[in-house]
Amino acid sequence: MNKEERYLEFASSISFFEFIQEEFNSKGLNVLDYKKEIQVIESGKINNLEDLKEKIKDYPRIFDVFEQIFQLYRFTNTQLINFLFNIEILNSANAKLILQYLDENLKMDLHFKLVFDKILQGDLKGKLEFTNVKSTKDDLMIKAFKEAIVIYIEKAENKKELVYLRLKNYDNSRNRFANYLIDKLKLNDMLESIRLEAYLKNKRIPKDTKSIHGKYGVIKIGKILEEMKFLNADKRFKEIKLNELDDSLPEDLLSDLKGKWIYVTEKYLKSLKKDGKKKKFDFILIYDLNLKYAIETNFYSTSGTKIGINEGEYVELNKEIKQKIPQVKFMWITDGNYWLTNTGESMFKRCFDTFGENILSYNLFRKRLELIKNG
Repeated sequence: MNKEERYLEFASSISFFEFIQEEFNSKGLNVLDYKKEIQVIESGKINNLEDLKEKIKDYPRIFDVFEQIFQLYRFTNTQLINFLFNIEILNSANAKLILQYLDENLKMDLHFKLVFDKILQGDLKGKLEFTNVKSTKDDLMIKAFKEAIVIYIEKAENKKELVYLRLKNYDNSRNRFANYLIDKLKLNDMLESIRLEAYLKNKRIPKDTKSIHGKYGVIKIGKILEEMKFLNADKRFKEIKLNELDDSLPEDLLSDLKGKWIYVTEKYLKSLKKDGKKKKFDFILIYDLNLKYAIETNFYSTSGTKIGINEGEYVELNKEIKQKIPQVKFMWITDGNYWLTNTGESMFKRCFDTFGENILSYNLFRKRLELIKNG
């Protein structure tokens, strides 16, 4: 086929995205574990700021319930910093005020003090010993204070007890959190519009759409290989800790796979290194323990910079494979309605000069496998 005929064959075989993956993560909150907190919230309208602060003080885990009401997954680190620390003081230019606030935090929060002390044991401690200038010492202490806040908040992501303790023990933190719920998030309006327990029971957290699209091609290719009776050897390769593949495979360890078509996923080719880094391929097809095809797969619904990056990377990969391991062929299996656009057509024709018959859609890949297996 000439270039025009090849594009028409490719374009006519293009697939549209199918919703074949789970689109939601598991529920974020076990309602049975939060019966008391939910009852406290549902017991009546939150009359004022002081009423809400008291509820937060007595039941600090109520934080998790509010988090699930208002956030898709969780409060961001930026929000946590604003809840747990006095941003007005931290953002001021008054060094004396910030240092006073540091001293207050070190006295009232042992967990924070441990984080701060660890920072001072590093480079900052050495610097403090070599300067007698008070303003420099103050700057170093303030820098350590702010760095400790960032690390403390990162710990609080996974250790909610740090959040509970500050909300329970420190009126300023409760005040900031309660104010945010009432003034910024309009808590009472939200509570009037939902049945809280039912909402929390049935809330679903959607997965990242980029992740869904990114995995789609791998799932499709895997299914096609299974349909065509290629044996998935991932488990076997894992057992013998074979992650970086040579031009041929150890027969003594894989003798039962001789004479068979197999495939593995997420494996490196030992011969290929770029800038000292190994290249991991989505799939590698193997026959009779000899590497045959290295595959990368993508699905493009729309145009974007990623497509151009992939093109450049794969052109270089194809060239390198031809030079270093000529017995292996590189396949770019790509699909999606982007290829039906004028830009997609131009790109395909450009790529055809490099990849020839080895730039394929899912349907063309299935046909190619039939030819390969029938030899």
